Amino acid sequence: MYRVYTADGVPLHDPDLFESGYQCLDPTVVVELNKHGSFQAKLPPTHPRHGTLPRRQTYLGVSDGEKTIWRGRLIQSKRDTNNNETLYCEGAMAYLLDSVYRPFSLPEQMTPEAFLTLLLNNHNLQMPDSYRKIRLGTVTVTGTIYRASETAKTTWTLIKEKLLNSLGGYLRIRYEPDGNFLDYLSDFEEECSQAIEYGKNLLSITQEYDASDIISHLIPYGAKDDDTQERVDITSVNDGRDYITSDLIVGSYGRIWGTVVFDDITTPAALLTRAGRFLYNQQERAVITATAVDLSVLDASVEPFRLGAYTPMHSSPHDLNVRLICRKQTIPLMNLGAARSEFGTGAKTLTDLVGGNR
Repeated sequence: MYRVYTADGVPLHDPDLFESGYQCLDPTVVVELNKHGSFQAKLPPTHPRHGTLPRRQTYLGVSDGEKTIWRGRLIQSKRDTNNNETLYCEGAMAYLLDSVYRPFSLPEQMTPEAFLTLLLNNHNLQMPDSYRKIRLGTVTVTGTIYRASETAKTTWTLIKEKLLNSLGGYLRIRYEPDGNFLDYLSDFEEECSQAIEYGKNLLSITQEYDASDIISHLIPYGAKDDDTQERVDITSVNDGRDYITSDLIVGSYGRIWGTVVFDDITTPAALLTRAGRFLYNQQERAVITATAVDLSVLDASVEPFRLGAYTPMHSSPHDLNVRLICRKQTIPLMNLGAARSEFGTGAKTLTDLVGGNR
């Protein structure tokens, strides 16, 4: 039984209060990895809160009866001919768009956890209200990063550019009683026992393989030297060679030369490390995407799909027997039979692909 309340405890949608008018039309929650998520609903003219909710100042929470599954704020509303008021809300991760980090150049390498701590501490200092504060949760992404920015950027932009785009991983926000927590995970350990099965609950499936960006011989370049304006290379720390190679990739895809520029790397040793990681972690885009119906709506003994949980998929016509991760869920609160969960593989590393695990 889903309920929607404002952050100050005022009901918006509560089955126990439907007779008093606290019922939304078509309330729908969307939760998604690495995205803000959303909530949308219509308030009929008879709703006690119709026309009373200020945009960007109304904070909402959606509960499934046991825990909060979504928090966010109202950003847009509109009314139709019948005076129904449609509310458009964005998830709490969007609060990271409200703060900026001014230009910086970090003198030392940092771990992802240290960099996120720096960003979130700065974000929270700029948030006068407690609703928009986000605390650091669990971080399992590893690596060494060198970071700089010549202009002020939003916290969300820096997280995307400096962490997600560089190191990958998954962002997930948790809604706890004592606040919002941002997790940055290299992978998930959660498993779901409900399977996605052809002819049972599978709605759609696509498979894509793309090796157009593979490089076997990589020439990496770092930042420009302030005096010479020449870019850092790896010649001095790589036996006089300005490139690195992968015999594994050559054996599977042939010899393919390419270059990559890492503007934030200032030393040859750090550049060699980053280039090696890039070469090893190259990804032939091997993506399976599926959409399925959650059978737990019809059978309470079936474990429900959960965002971030690995879920088995079996489809004989597609010759697939794989584990997919739940990436997105669309939940119509008044019509759970129409709920949809989307699943996908992460892009596999070349080690997996050339080993025949496609």
